Amino acid sequence: MSGIAGVLTVDGSEPPEDLLHTLSAMLLRRGKDDQGITIQNGLGLVHRRLSLAPLEAGHQPLCNESKLTLVADCRLLNTQSLRERFAASYGFSTNLESETIFPLYEKYGAEFTHHLFGMYAIALYDGHADELILTRDPAGIKPLYYFSDNDYFIFASEIKVLLSLERVRPDIDRQGRKESLQYGTTVGEKTIIHDIKTVLPGETLIIQKGKILKVFQDRPFDDLKPNKLSLKNSFEEVPAALCEALADLDEPKQNVACSLERPGDYLLADTLDKCYGERTHCFSLLLDGESEDRKHHFKVTHLTEIAFNEHDFWRTLPFVAATLDDPCNIPERALTYYLAKQLKTDYTLLFSALGTKVLNADIPFFKVAKRFKLLGGRALPRRGIFQYIRDTPLFLNNWSGDINKAKLELEKHNELSRLQKSQVLEYENRFVTQNLASFERITTCHGFEARFPFLDPKVRYALMGLNDSLKIHHGQIGFAFYELLRHKFPTLDLSSLCHFKRAKLNQWLRNKASRLSALVAHQEEVEAIFSRDFVRDAFSCKDDNHTQAAWTLLMYALWHQAHIKGIKPIPDTLSFLSAKN
Repeated sequence: MSGIAGVLTVDGSEPPEDLLHTLSAMLLRRGKDDQGITIQNGLGLVHRRLSLAPLEAGHQPLCNESKLTLVADCRLLNTQSLRERFAASYGFSTNLESETIFPLYEKYGAEFTHHLFGMYAIALYDGHADELILTRDPAGIKPLYYFSDNDYFIFASEIKVLLSLERVRPDIDRQGRKESLQYGTTVGEKTIIHDIKTVLPGETLIIQKGKILKVFQDRPFDDLKPNKLSLKNSFEEVPAALCEALADLDEPKQNVACSLERPGDYLLADTLDKCYGERTHCFSLLLDGESEDRKHHFKVTHLTEIAFNEHDFWRTLPFVAATLDDPCNIPERALTYYLAKQLKTDYTLLFSALGTKVLNADIPFFKVAKRFKLLGGRALPRRGIFQYIRDTPLFLNNWSGDINKAKLELEKHNELSRLQKSQVLEYENRFVTQNLASFERITTCHGFEARFPFLDPKVRYALMGLNDSLKIHHGQIGFAFYELLRHKFPTLDLSSLCHFKRAKLNQWLRNKASRLSALVAHQEEVEAIFSRDFVRDAFSCKDDNHTQAAWTLLMYALWHQAHIKGIKPIPDTLSFLSAKN
C-alpha cells in the first residue's frame, strides 16, 4: 500500500519544496515505512509506502535512463510474467513490481495500461515528451484525485491531502452536493469539492504544462458477455474463479485478516482458510441481540467475534466521517472502522467480499431493471433519496443529468441485458465512489492493505455473466449466490445477515432521533437546504425512505463538520455535531 502525490508547474519552474513536504506529511497514514521526493523539469513527485515486502526491494520515486520517472500505488498480479517477458531487452535495477511499467511504456506508450493486471494508481513522467501520465485501474480500487489552477496541476491519493493546501478552497460543488444527497455519491469526474476531480476507473490522463491533452478509458466490463451457466455449474465456477484469484496473489508470509461483514465474506473466508490455513484469521462484530449460533455452524481455523454495541457506534461515527473523502450514507462503515481499529497492530492485509451485492444483483432496485419495459422495467432509479418524501426542497431537483448520460452510453451495448446494464451502471457510478472508496479509506487509515478478490476479473465475469434468471428468481434477488452459500454452508443462515445489522443500526438511530434531528437541523449547511420540520420528519418517521434520508442528512452534517469546518473528531456524535471552531 502506498500514497502518491505530485505538483506540476504550468510555467516549468521548480515546484516549492514546502508544498511537496506538506503533501508527504498528509500521506503519512498511507505509508509510514518509506518516503521519497524528487523534482525535475517543473514536476515534483511524492511517494509514501507501507511495506508489505522488504524495503531493500527498491524505493520510489523510481527513475530510469530513458528519462522516465514514476510513483505508483499498485499491486500488479502479472509482475512475474512481465519481468520474464522483458528480461532480455530491459535491465531491471530493483525488485519493485512498479518497475515493470517502464518497459511497457517504452513499447506501448500511454496504452501500457492495457497490459497491466491488478489494482493501481500511477503517475508516470516522460522527460523526453515532457508529459505527465496519470492512470487508475479499471476496477477503481486505488484512488487518485487532482486539482488545477493557473499555476499548478496537483494530484494525490486522497481529497483530504489536496484540501490541506492553502490554494485548494473547500468550496462545495452545487451539482456534486445534489448528487451526493440524492444518489449517495457524486457521478463522473466531479467530487463534492468544487475544484477537485477524480481520475475515473480505468482512465488515463496525459498532461502537459498543467493542461490535460488527452483522455482515454478502459472500462471494467468492456468484455462482459451473457453466460448460460446452469445453477449447478455456477456452484463450481464461482468458487473456482475465486480460488484462481487468490492463487494470482503472492502467498502472504504473515497472518491475514478477513472481516465477516456480509454474506460473501463467508465464502471468501472458507476459501482463504483452504488456501492459507493457519494464517487466516476471521473476525466478526457481534451486535446487541445477534445470535452466536453462526460461530458453531461456520468452521474455519480461527474465528473471533467482537462485541459491538450502541455506545460503540456513536463513539465511532465522527471518526468515520473524518476519515472519508466524501459524505457516505452507509452507517455500516462504523462497523468496518471499529473492527479495523481492533486489528490494526497485528495484520497488514484485510480481505473483504465487497462488491458481491452489485455483482450478484442483490439490491432491491435490480428487480425493476429485470422487468420488461412494458411492465415498468428501467435501468436506473427515477427518483433520488429525498424525492420519496413530501415537500422535498426544489434545490434537489435536476440531480440526475450525469447519471442519465452514463445510462445512454451503456444503451449502446446491445449484447448486454437490461439487468447487466443496470449492474454496470451501479458498479461504475455508485459502488466505486461510495462503497469501495469508503472501505479503502477506512482500512488505509488503520494501516491495512485491503484486498477484494471478488473484484478480480475472473470472479467479476463469473458472477455478472450469470443468466438473469439465476440472479433474480421469482423475485428473490441474488438468488444464485445465496443458493451457492446454502450449498456450501447448509446449516448457516446468511440471507438475513445484512438485514439484521441495518435493522439494528436503524433502531439505534431512532433511539436518538429527537436529539440528532435538532442538532442536524441547526447545522448551517443543512439549514440552507432543508427546513427544520423536514429534518425532524426524516428522523421521526420509521419507514425506509425517511430512515435513509435521515442517515444521509446525519452523515452529510458529520462530514461537513470534519472537512469543511475543520473540527477534529471526538468520540461522541452528539457533542461533535454541536462543536464549534
